Amino acid sequence: MKDKIKILGLAFMLIIGLGACEKAYLEPEKIDNKTAVVEEPKEMDRGGFEGDRITNGVWRITSFQWHLRDNNLRFKEYTFYFLPNRMVVAVHGNIKEYGRWERSNGIMRLSFGSLFPLRQLNNNKWYFIRESKDKFVLKGLNPIDSKSAVVEFERL
Repeated sequence: MKDKIKILGLAFMLIIGLGACEKAYLEPEKIDNKTAVVEEPKEMDRGGFEGDRITNGVWRITSFQWHLRDNNLRFKEYTFYFLPNRMVVAVHGNIKEYGRWERSNGIMRLSFGSLFPLRQLNNNKWYFIRESKDKFVLKGLNPIDSKSAVVEFERL
């Protein structure tokens, strides 16, 4: 009987924990010169992510900081569509720019080619530092000059 009560208590705690509104990702830790992500999202069988919200809706960059400087105005007119086929479409007026996105192990990879300002989003290691149903925040290092960057996407 005590074992059943313990199991019910653990199940209740799990349900409460899964119902949290916002999921915060921890910064990656350096262990023996390797980067380890502390918390990983759950993968589905087809390579997608359980509850992955970014493929639903239209997104806008509400904050883009490059080496502690705001560069928000560069992305003011852009909207982003993250498609399930790992394509991302950036729309500016009547112009559509296409790129690729990939998400695994708490890391987002974006590739838009060389067009400015979208090339500033190109990065193989954007770390999720915060995520909720209507917002996600990524932090990364530019592979060219190692300057830190933080980008915040919000759903429209």
